[in-house]
Amino acid sequence: MMPRDINRCPTHPGELLRMDVFPASGMDAPKIAQALGISCQSLDELLAARKPVTPDLAERLGQLLGNGPGLWIRMQAAHDDWRARHNNAP
Repeated sequence: MMPRDINRCPTHPGELLRMDVFPASGMDAPKIAQALGISCQSLDELLAARKPVTPDLAERLGQLLGNGPGLWIRMQAAHDDWRARHNNAP
């Protein structure tokens, strides 16, 4: 496995959800939003990487996807940490 490029921002969890996880689930956006207990607008903002995965949302994602909250919390923390270190560069 190649080491991660430290000059590249870690993927926002919303991007992973948008590109890989939710398409594979077969559920449409309204059903996903309902299952997570959030509005479709909040889901759209998350998937566009404009909204972070909060600990509460990480718990809901973990329950919905069966993988627990840790992955989502770590992904968001890595993304936020990189952005903070690089002066919030996109």
